[in-house]
Amino acid sequence: MSLTDFRNDFLSEVEARLADVNVATATTNELLVSGALYKMAAAVVDADLLSATALRLLEVMSGAELDAWLGDINNYMLFAAICADAPASSAIARSAAAMAAIASSTLAPSMFFSTAANLNAVINSGVALGAIVAVPAAVAAFKGATALTIANIPTMTSNSAPSGTASASSGGTVGTEAWRAFDKITTAGNGWQSPGGQNTNQWLRYDFTAAVFIHTLSINNTPAGVNHSVKDCRLEYSDNGSSWSSGFTFTLPPTTADYTFDIAIAGRHRYWRLFMLNNYSTSQMGICEMQLTGFN
Repeated sequence: MSLTDFRNDFLSEVEARLADVNVATATTNELLVSGALYKMAAAVVDADLLSATALRLLEVMSGAELDAWLGDINNYMLFAAICADAPASSAIARSAAAMAAIASSTLAPSMFFSTAANLNAVINSGVALGAIVAVPAAVAAFKGATALTIANIPTMTSNSAPSGTASASSGGTVGTEAWRAFDKITTAGNGWQSPGGQNTNQWLRYDFTAAVFIHTLSINNTPAGVNHSVKDCRLEYSDNGSSWSSGFTFTLPPTTADYTFDIAIAGRHRYWRLFMLNNYSTSQMGICEMQLTGFN
């Protein structure tokens, strides 16, 4: 029997028993039992209303007001119950106002991100992710959540080892293969490079072999000097390796440096690639190191 079926059967049984009670002739014990049954049924109905209650509470609060409200132990316990209720959390994750209150609160993010169900609700909501990336402290709390396992690209030693598959639109000569951008080595001259003259519409891809959610893109721009630096880029994702969607666009400056971006692309996807439209020279382009981090 499912939890929903149990709930419905329980409420039906309580309703039938209460209907049979004759208050005028019932004994004290029968009245006490009836009162207890009524309170139990009311608690179940209150739980049904938790999603709506949670939204009404959060959508009218700022982060500071939410923190002040959580200062009361009774309110704190209520919010803990809300965070433990999957339907309520899912409703919150779809509300821009509610997520803005949580993201800008000091106390609420760590509570809300404490369960796998809540993290998944956020992962599947562009509204929730948008609210989170707007607040650095909320980003840190979200990325630091431990209810889901971390997904990232391992230290690659070939295009297919130790796991997943690295590939690129061009290159492949010894020392410039796609996997060189995922080997965790940032010394000059190491990384993926396109052949000479190929400095537009290049891509660098990683196949995780299973769908993952990505919240962070890290790039060390160039393996061989600023002339090879990529310029206008977009992070793309795919579920089949052939049809691609653009989730995030950005421009890198012409410097050899590390850059980190917070990503708000909803959902899990198996294939991810950096699509590089152009660079800062007429020669080839290159990426020294790239990392994608998120949750399995």
